Amino acid sequence: MTSTRTHWATVLALTAILPASVGVGGCSSAARHGSVTVLATWTGGEADDFKKALDRFERDKHIHVNYVGTRDVDQVLLTDVRNGTPPDIAILPNPGGLAAYRDKLKPLDDVLKEQKNAYSQSWQRLQRLGKEREPLVAVPVKADLKSIVWYPTRLGYQTQPKTVQSPVDLTRRMVRAGVRQPWCLGMSSPPLSGWPGTDWIEDILLHQQGSDAYGQWASGELPWTSLKVQQAWETWHDIISGRGLVKDKSVAASALLTNFADAGRPMFAKSPGCSMEHQASFIMKFYRDPKRQNGRTLRPGTNFDFFPFSDLREQPGPGQPARPALEVSADLAVMFNDTSQARDLMRYLASPQGGVSGAFSANKRVAPDSNDSVSMSIHKMLTSDENTLCFDASDFMPATMSTGFNQAVREYLANPAPTRLGELLTDLDQIRKDLKKATVGENSQDWLANPCG
Repeated sequence: MTSTRTHWATVLALTAILPASVGVGGCSSAARHGSVTVLATWTGGEADDFKKALDRFERDKHIHVNYVGTRDVDQVLLTDVRNGTPPDIAILPNPGGLAAYRDKLKPLDDVLKEQKNAYSQSWQRLQRLGKEREPLVAVPVKADLKSIVWYPTRLGYQTQPKTVQSPVDLTRRMVRAGVRQPWCLGMSSPPLSGWPGTDWIEDILLHQQGSDAYGQWASGELPWTSLKVQQAWETWHDIISGRGLVKDKSVAASALLTNFADAGRPMFAKSPGCSMEHQASFIMKFYRDPKRQNGRTLRPGTNFDFFPFSDLREQPGPGQPARPALEVSADLAVMFNDTSQARDLMRYLASPQGGVSGAFSANKRVAPDSNDSVSMSIHKMLTSDENTLCFDASDFMPATMSTGFNQAVREYLANPAPTRLGELLTDLDQIRKDLKKATVGENSQDWLANPCG
């Protein structure tokens, strides 16, 4: 069997001509202080943003970084782990994909001891992949807030009532005021189309049933056919449909074909085609892109703002925390090979200097690139100990479960009939049952314990 170093030298040589492969730094650094291999999902502009952080690391530590970016990171990592040649560090957007490697991940408690207090208690639990007393094994490299609703400030009188209403009440109020399509919708994101809808349903279930039920569902304990889960799907339909607009096949077809990155553009048109968008904090990057806004430069706080997704429960359930519950996501870096170079890079990624350009961080000490009021509010919500953070449920689930969820969202949007919903939830619950029955082996997929910190 080839060594890890030999394997990755071969991989990098073969992928050097591909856009997905990014070489950082020079050979002199590698000769002096060694190198570290990093596998991640970022390519193109995202890889360029991450490369800026890696460039700083190389200059500071004189350690060469061999970076490979691929959109098929889960399959590449699985193959390399099975072959005994994992990268030194892997960065995945879904902790559910890390569950099967828990016994192969190197503990980071001693590596991160100087940065431990830089993360809230919620993030420290998520760094343990949902375990309370297990070692820290992950560093959030990027983080995003998902429990938010965006709106153009010129329509603030419509979208920001004096008393925050539930999304259902807010939609009905806007429809009565003559707004034909309150919500911007875009489900297309090949090969993972449908995830904007899963974000909706997750956020609704969290704010309707509380973090306990949310955690049971995300960890595979709460059936998809339960009334709690069914109610979340039905509430999503009530919110986005207004007066049944979703039953208009042209509206559904448009949402299914619209790329998530373009869904919010009609908010800023002279005659707005929609008024609000439920989307994660990363969408700011697309709002601010002049190429997507007909040459205009939109500014947070001036042209657009957000308000938190509100609690949908009449009364908090027993045992529910008084702290607001927020859905979040993150790209998590983990260490497979315990080398001094890998330790240095993990320590660097958890430091204030390791922030990724243009991205939010879970680290209290990493300030946003922009000090506008919108970015600062999101940073505070992401890092404050006053909030209960719950990781994106579909990212927390095994890949097969998550894929089925995405598909069901698309089918439900195309046909929201109650009978069809029952069929979809039954199918999803069968996937859950099959995964729970699976034993350790070639087709096994593990579940993580609790997505809420």
